[in-house]
Amino acid sequence: MAINFPNNPSVDDTHSANDITWKWDGTTWKVGISTINAATIPGISTTGTSYFYNVSVASSVTASTYYGDGSGLVGIAATNADYASVAGIATNAQGLTGTPDITVNDITCRHISSSGIVTASAYYGDGSNLTGVGGGGGQGGTAGTGSWTATAGVLYELDNISINNLVSEYILYFDHSGSNTTQAQKVLVLNNGVNSYIQEYGVVYDNNLLVSVGSSISQNKLTINAVPETGINGGISFKFLRNDIS
Repeated sequence: MAINFPNNPSVDDTHSANDITWKWDGTTWKVGISTINAATIPGISTTGTSYFYNVSVASSVTASTYYGDGSGLVGIAATNADYASVAGIATNAQGLTGTPDITVNDITCRHISSSGIVTASAYYGDGSNLTGVGGGGGQGGTAGTGSWTATAGVLYELDNISINNLVSEYILYFDHSGSNTTQAQKVLVLNNGVNSYIQEYGVVYDNNLLVSVGSSISQNKLTINAVPETGINGGISFKFLRNDIS
Protein backbone atom coordinates (compact mmCIF):
# COMPACT_ATOMS: atom_id res chain seq x y z
CA MET A 1 0.00 0.00 0.00
CA ALA A 2 1.42 3.37 -0.99
CA ILE A 3 2.12 5.87 1.78
CA ASN A 4 1.07 9.47 1.22
CA PHE A 5 3.54 11.69 3.06
CA PRO A 6 2.64 15.34 3.80
CA ASN A 7 3.95 18.03 1.48
CA ASN A 8 6.43 20.68 2.71
CA PRO A 9 7.20 19.02 6.08
CA SER A 10 9.40 20.65 8.73
CA VAL A 11 12.40 18.97 10.33
CA ASP A 12 11.33 16.43 12.97
CA ASP A 13 7.75 16.30 11.67
CA THR A 14 6.30 12.76 11.98
CA HIS A 15 3.85 10.77 9.89
CA SER A 16 2.23 7.46 10.89
CA ALA A 17 1.03 4.77 8.51
CA ASN A 18 0.56 1.00 8.81
CA ASP A 19 1.55 1.09 12.51
CA ILE A 20 4.89 2.68 11.60
CA THR A 21 5.93 6.22 12.48
CA TRP A 22 8.21 8.15 10.11
CA LYS A 23 10.20 11.29 10.84
CA TRP A 24 11.38 14.00 8.41
CA ASP A 25 15.10 14.79 8.82
CA GLY A 26 15.08 17.67 6.34
CA THR A 27 15.90 15.45 3.38
CA THR A 28 14.05 12.14 3.70
CA TRP A 29 11.41 10.41 5.78
CA LYS A 30 13.06 7.87 8.10
CA VAL A 31 11.59 5.23 10.36
CA GLY A 32 11.84 6.06 14.07
CA ILE A 33 12.90 2.69 15.58
CA SER A 34 11.68 3.60 19.05
CA THR A 35 8.12 3.97 17.79
CA ILE A 36 7.90 0.90 15.55
CA ASN A 37 5.78 -2.08 16.43
CA ALA A 38 8.62 -4.60 15.94
CA ALA A 39 6.20 -7.44 15.22
CA THR A 40 5.19 -5.72 11.94
CA ILE A 41 8.78 -5.64 10.57
CA PRO A 42 9.66 -8.66 8.40
CA GLY A 43 12.62 -10.66 9.73
CA ILE A 44 12.33 -9.45 13.34
CA SER A 45 11.04 -11.86 15.97
CA THR A 46 9.76 -10.52 19.29
CA THR A 47 9.86 -13.94 20.98
CA GLY A 48 12.82 -15.75 19.38
CA THR A 49 16.14 -14.74 17.84
CA SER A 50 16.54 -12.35 14.91
CA TYR A 51 19.64 -12.57 12.71
CA PHE A 52 21.29 -9.66 10.86
CA TYR A 53 24.36 -9.72 8.62
CA ASN A 54 25.27 -6.08 9.07
CA VAL A 55 23.97 -3.52 11.53
CA SER A 56 25.18 0.08 11.30
CA VAL A 57 24.39 2.31 14.27
CA ALA A 58 25.34 5.98 14.46
CA SER A 59 24.87 6.19 18.24
CA SER A 60 25.35 3.55 20.97
CA VAL A 61 24.61 -0.16 21.17
CA THR A 62 23.91 -1.43 24.70
CA ALA A 63 23.53 -5.05 25.77
CA SER A 64 23.96 -7.10 28.93
CA THR A 65 26.31 -9.53 27.13
CA TYR A 66 28.21 -9.66 23.82
CA TYR A 67 29.17 -12.89 22.02
CA GLY A 68 31.24 -13.79 18.98
CA ASP A 69 34.39 -12.47 17.31
CA GLY A 70 35.49 -9.20 18.88
CA SER A 71 38.84 -9.03 17.07
CA GLY A 72 37.65 -6.10 14.94
CA LEU A 73 36.77 -3.92 17.91
CA VAL A 74 38.95 -0.89 18.58
CA GLY A 75 39.32 1.46 21.53
CA ILE A 76 39.18 -1.30 24.15
CA ALA A 77 41.77 -0.99 26.92
CA ALA A 78 42.22 -3.26 29.96
CA THR A 79 41.89 -1.70 33.40
CA ASN A 80 45.44 -2.82 34.18
CA ALA A 81 47.53 -3.69 31.12
CA ASP A 82 50.13 -5.52 33.17
CA TYR A 83 47.67 -8.25 34.14
CA ALA A 84 44.35 -8.16 32.32
CA SER A 85 45.74 -8.21 28.78
CA VAL A 86 47.89 -11.33 29.27
CA ALA A 87 46.61 -13.97 26.86
CA GLY A 88 45.49 -17.14 28.62
CA ILE A 89 44.87 -15.52 32.02
CA ALA A 90 41.30 -14.76 33.03
CA THR A 91 41.03 -12.29 35.90
CA ASN A 92 38.55 -9.85 37.35
CA ALA A 93 40.87 -7.06 36.33
CA GLN A 94 38.55 -4.11 36.90
CA GLY A 95 39.82 -1.83 39.61
CA LEU A 96 43.34 -3.28 39.84
CA THR A 97 45.87 -0.72 41.01
CA GLY A 98 49.51 -0.86 41.98
CA THR A 99 51.06 -4.32 41.71
CA PRO A 100 48.34 -6.75 42.87
CA ASP A 101 48.88 -10.48 43.28
CA ILE A 102 46.98 -12.77 40.93
CA THR A 103 46.47 -16.45 41.74
CA VAL A 104 46.25 -18.70 38.69
CA ASN A 105 45.33 -22.36 39.04
CA ASP A 106 46.27 -23.55 35.55
CA ILE A 107 47.89 -21.68 32.67
CA THR A 108 49.49 -22.78 29.43
CA CYS A 109 51.76 -20.22 27.80
CA ARG A 110 55.17 -19.87 26.16
CA HIS A 111 56.85 -17.29 28.39
CA ILE A 112 56.24 -15.61 31.75
CA SER A 113 58.28 -12.53 32.63
CA SER A 114 58.20 -11.36 36.23
CA SER A 115 60.21 -8.67 38.00
CA GLY A 116 59.19 -10.14 41.37
CA ILE A 117 59.01 -13.69 42.73
CA VAL A 118 57.27 -16.65 41.08
CA THR A 119 56.07 -19.16 43.68
CA ALA A 120 54.56 -22.59 43.06
CA SER A 121 54.03 -25.80 44.99
CA ALA A 122 55.96 -27.71 42.29
CA TYR A 123 57.88 -27.03 39.07
CA TYR A 124 58.04 -29.39 36.09
CA GLY A 125 59.96 -29.49 32.82
CA ASP A 126 63.38 -28.38 31.66
CA GLY A 127 65.23 -26.53 34.43
CA SER A 128 68.60 -26.45 32.65
CA ASN A 129 68.54 -22.64 32.41
CA LEU A 130 67.92 -22.08 36.12
CA THR A 131 70.73 -20.58 38.16
CA GLY A 132 71.44 -20.57 41.88
CA VAL A 133 69.80 -23.96 42.39
CA GLY A 134 71.53 -26.44 44.71
CA GLY A 135 71.30 -30.15 44.04
CA GLY A 136 73.12 -33.47 43.93
CA GLY A 137 74.37 -35.66 41.18
CA GLY A 138 77.26 -33.36 40.29
CA GLN A 139 75.00 -30.48 39.25
CA GLY A 140 74.71 -27.26 41.20
CA GLY A 141 75.65 -28.09 44.77
CA THR A 142 75.80 -26.12 48.00
CA ALA A 143 78.70 -23.73 48.48
CA GLY A 144 80.16 -22.63 51.79
CA THR A 145 83.00 -20.45 53.06
CA GLY A 146 84.50 -19.40 56.37
CA SER A 147 87.65 -18.94 58.45
CA TRP A 148 88.96 -19.56 61.96
CA THR A 149 92.02 -19.09 64.10
CA ALA A 150 93.57 -22.53 64.08
CA THR A 151 95.35 -24.31 66.93
CA ALA A 152 97.25 -27.46 66.07
CA GLY A 153 95.28 -30.59 67.04
CA VAL A 154 92.08 -28.65 67.95
CA LEU A 155 88.99 -29.64 65.97
CA TYR A 156 87.00 -27.01 64.03
CA GLU A 157 83.52 -27.58 62.52
CA LEU A 158 83.44 -26.72 58.82
CA ASP A 159 79.83 -27.68 58.06
CA ASN A 160 76.83 -29.54 59.49
CA ILE A 161 74.04 -31.24 57.57
CA SER A 162 70.97 -33.37 58.17
CA ILE A 163 71.45 -37.05 58.84
CA ASN A 164 68.80 -37.57 56.12
CA ASN A 165 71.65 -37.06 53.65
CA LEU A 166 72.72 -40.63 52.95
CA VAL A 167 75.84 -39.58 51.06
CA SER A 168 77.59 -36.21 50.84
CA GLU A 169 80.60 -35.35 48.73
CA TYR A 170 82.79 -32.31 49.41
CA ILE A 171 85.38 -30.43 47.42
CA LEU A 172 87.43 -28.51 50.02
CA TYR A 173 89.98 -25.71 49.76
CA PHE A 174 92.11 -24.36 52.65
CA ASP A 175 94.42 -21.34 52.80
CA HIS A 176 96.83 -20.77 55.74
CA SER A 177 97.75 -17.10 55.81
CA GLY A 178 100.68 -17.61 58.19
CA SER A 179 102.70 -19.93 55.94
CA ASN A 180 101.24 -18.99 52.55
CA THR A 181 100.21 -22.64 52.20
CA THR A 182 97.11 -23.99 50.44
CA GLN A 183 95.45 -27.40 50.39
CA ALA A 184 92.68 -28.94 48.27
CA GLN A 185 90.95 -32.30 48.53
CA LYS A 186 87.76 -34.28 48.27
CA VAL A 187 85.82 -36.00 51.05
CA LEU A 188 83.09 -38.65 50.75
CA VAL A 189 80.79 -39.10 53.77
CA LEU A 190 78.35 -41.97 54.34
CA ASN A 191 76.02 -42.16 57.34
CA ASN A 192 73.25 -44.40 58.63
CA GLY A 193 71.75 -41.91 61.06
CA VAL A 194 73.82 -43.26 63.96
CA ASN A 195 77.39 -43.50 62.67
CA SER A 196 79.26 -41.64 59.94
CA TYR A 197 81.98 -43.00 57.69
CA ILE A 198 84.38 -40.68 55.88
CA GLN A 199 87.07 -41.09 53.24
CA GLU A 200 89.55 -38.37 52.27
CA TYR A 201 91.00 -38.60 48.77
CA GLY A 202 92.64 -36.49 46.11
CA VAL A 203 94.56 -34.54 48.78
CA VAL A 204 96.97 -32.00 47.26
CA TYR A 205 98.91 -29.20 48.95
CA ASP A 206 101.92 -26.93 48.63
CA ASN A 207 104.63 -26.71 51.33
CA ASN A 208 102.82 -28.51 54.14
CA LEU A 209 99.69 -30.51 54.87
CA LEU A 210 97.38 -28.11 56.70
CA VAL A 211 94.48 -30.19 58.07
CA SER A 212 92.94 -33.63 58.29
CA VAL A 213 89.17 -33.88 57.76
CA GLY A 214 86.77 -36.07 59.76
CA SER A 215 83.08 -36.36 60.60
CA SER A 216 80.78 -37.11 63.54
CA ILE A 217 77.08 -37.33 64.37
CA SER A 218 75.58 -35.45 67.31
CA GLN A 219 72.02 -34.28 68.06
CA ASN A 220 70.72 -35.49 64.69
CA LYS A 221 73.36 -33.48 62.83
CA LEU A 222 76.26 -34.75 60.78
CA THR A 223 79.28 -32.46 61.17
CA ILE A 224 82.35 -32.18 58.95
CA ASN A 225 85.43 -31.23 60.96
CA ALA A 226 88.99 -30.09 60.27
CA VAL A 227 91.91 -30.76 62.62
CA PRO A 228 95.05 -28.63 62.00
CA GLU A 229 98.27 -30.60 61.63
CA THR A 230 101.26 -30.22 63.98
CA GLY A 231 102.79 -26.76 63.74
CA ILE A 232 99.74 -25.26 61.97
CA ASN A 233 98.45 -22.30 63.98
CA GLY A 234 96.84 -19.00 63.08
CA GLY A 235 94.28 -17.99 60.50
CA ILE A 236 92.92 -20.57 58.05
CA SER A 237 90.22 -19.72 55.52
CA PHE A 238 88.24 -22.37 53.67
CA LYS A 239 85.75 -22.89 50.86
CA PHE A 240 83.72 -25.94 49.92
CA LEU A 241 81.22 -27.25 47.40
CA ARG A 242 78.90 -30.02 48.60
CA ASN A 243 76.64 -32.42 46.72
CA ASP A 244 74.13 -34.60 48.57
CA ILE A 245 72.12 -37.76 47.98
CA SER A 246 69.12 -37.99 50.33
